[in-house]
Order: sequence, then structure tokens, then C-alpha cells
Amino acid sequence: MKSFLLAVVAVCLIFNGVAQGAVSGEKIYLKKCKRCHKLTDHTLVGPGLAGITERRTVEWLDKWLTNPKEMIKSGDPVALELKKKYGNKMPRIRKMKIPENRKAIIEFLKENDSKH
Repeated sequence: MKSFLLAVVAVCLIFNGVAQGAVSGEKIYLKKCKRCHKLTDHTLVGPGLAGITERRTVEWLDKWLTNPKEMIKSGDPVALELKKKYGNKMPRIRKMKIPENRKAIIEFLKENDSKH
């Protein structure tokens, strides 16, 4: 019985954390990303973000959000292609230094992708 209760509590915490991450990610998107990126496949300043979590791995997105300039410098082929196609570099966003913020925006983008 004790194991069952612990499992139920763990599941609730996990689902609560994912839901909070998505809300937090939405706030980050609205404040930091929306001016350059749409949640559709339409280009604004940068590419549309629809399907991004299907085209890129979580690891790649995490590295990109942490330091896009460094990924370009490292010769990452996707980063170089984005630079070539869109010309302007994505700025390094201070909020993305925090792993929880990167996780939250990625979860928000996953949620967005599940709607398309």
C-alpha cells in the first residue's frame, strides 16, 4: 500500500511539473521568442517553430538555446544552415542560462507540436 501511494504521488508530481513547465515555457515564448518566431511554420524574422521538436532532438534544442553562437562556431551543420538561410543570428537569451527555463520552453514547443 505504501509503495502504491508513493507511486501515485510521484506521478502527480511529474504531471504537475510538466504542466507548470508548459505554462512557464509559454511565458518565456511570449516575452522572449514571439517577436522573431511564430508557432506555425511561417517565417517571421526567424523560422516558424511548428514541428521543431520533431525535426530536432531535445539535446540539440537545449544546446542551441544555451548558446546559438557557439553552435555556429562549432560547425554544427544545422546551425550553419539556419545562419545561411535566415542571415541574422539568434541572440543569446539570458533566461536560457537556466536549465529549467530551457526545459520549460522545449516542453511548451512539444505541446505546440502536438496540436499541429
